Amino acid sequence: AHVNIAALFRMFGTKRFLDLVTAVLLEKKMIFWSRSLHMLEPSFRALLSAFDPLMWHGIYVPLVPKSLIDVVYAPCPYLLGVHASLVDSIPAEVSAEAVLVDVDTGALDIGPASDFLRMPERLRQNFEAQLQPFDEDRGETDVTERGAELKL
Repeated sequence: AHVNIAALFRMFGTKRFLDLVTAVLLEKKMIFWSRSLHMLEPSFRALLSAFDPLMWHGIYVPLVPKSLIDVVYAPCPYLLGVHASLVDSIPAEVSAEAVLVDVDTGALDIGPASDFLRMPERLRQNFEAQLQPFDEDRGETDVTERGAELKL
């Protein structure tokens, strides 16, 4: 099946895409959400295809039903997809340790207890320069750490 990674760059922008890649490499808890359920699984496939031939070995549930939302308490790394209506039901202590990804707007919310580390600046600049042709100027103001803008 064809996976369009360029669409992921357009959706998130280069800087946020690099934050997503970093979060996966650091094996963070990541919760994606969207109002459109058919957007979740392709977003995951595109992100994970960027790591080919490496594979994600954490929990991966592209669409978590409401009845199983307690999976967010898992003590290990995960990639979870939920409908936007369930985001408010995610407990604060869970979201504080996670990277929350709004697929509809391309916004990232990095929890203060997630121990998120940015890629070294020189390496990040190199990647940004190589990925710039795919970026469509999404701006960089919607990467937040619980309401505070992060310096990219």
